[in-house]
Amino acid sequence: MPHRLIAIAILASIGVSGVAQAAGSVAAGKSKAVECGGCHGNMGQGMGSYPALAGKPAAALAKALQDFKSGTTTSLMHGLAASLSAQDIKNLAAYYASLK
Repeated sequence: MPHRLIAIAILASIGVSGVAQAAGSVAAGKSKAVECGGCHGNMGQGMGSYPALAGKPAAALAKALQDFKSGTTTSLMHGLAASLSAQDIKNLAAYYASLK
C-alpha cells in the first residue's frame, strides 16, 4: 500500500510540473525578458512607440510572438523573435501576463 501511494505522488508531481511548463514559467520568462526591456521597458510598461506588454493576456502575447517569429506579422520584432523557442514564447507570455 505505501508503494502505491508513493507511485501516485510521483506521477502526480510529474503531471503538475508538465502542466506548469506547458503554461510557461514566469521565472524563466523574467530572465529572458531582459532582452525586451530596452524597447518595452524594464517592467513591460512600454516606451515611446513600443507597446506595453505588462498585464496583457498570455495567449495574446504568445500569439503575437508566434506571428512575429513566423513572419506573419512583419516588423523589427520578426528578427528578434526568430530565435525564440516555443518554450521561450510561453515563458515570456507568462511573465508579462503576470505583471499587473
